[in-house]
Amino acid sequence: MSEKKMGRPTDSVKNTRLTVRLDDDTFKKLDNYCNKNNIGYSKGIRDGINKLEKNSDK
Repeated sequence: MSEKKMGRPTDSVKNTRLTVRLDDDTFKKLDNYCNKNNIGYSKGIRDGINKLEKNSDK
């Protein structure tokens, strides 16, 4: 019987890994946003991408 890894269940599987290089100013903005909202960098970047999509619909 194969053992399945256990982790947090999710409705939105994140299969794609992305590496990005940021200048210091952009990183500080991301860091401030994430600290203010008590979220991780990945979630902060996803929030930004979703906001871009919402703004483009206008």
